[in-house]
Amino acid sequence: MTAGTKKLLLDVREAGDSILQHTQGRTLAEYSADRFFRRAVEREFEIIGEALNRLDRLDANMATHHRTSAHRGFSQSNHSWL
Repeated sequence: MTAGTKKLLLDVREAGDSILQHTQGRTLAEYSADRFFRRAVEREFEIIGEALNRLDRLDANMATHHRTSAHRGFSQSNHSWL
């Protein structure tokens, strides 16, 4: 694994952790009502997408694996508004 690949995976993990940290205990109503909160969460998802797209160019197999893992992890998290 190259340093570039590691950096991209770190970006994915940090953005995912940030989403989980900032949405924990929040409701869909809060998300919908707070434009700043919504934009922050959306930006973290953009960071994940950008990193995975770059990773796809470096190592398509690894990108596919991490896309699947990231989706599975987020969908299994405990968010009352999902």
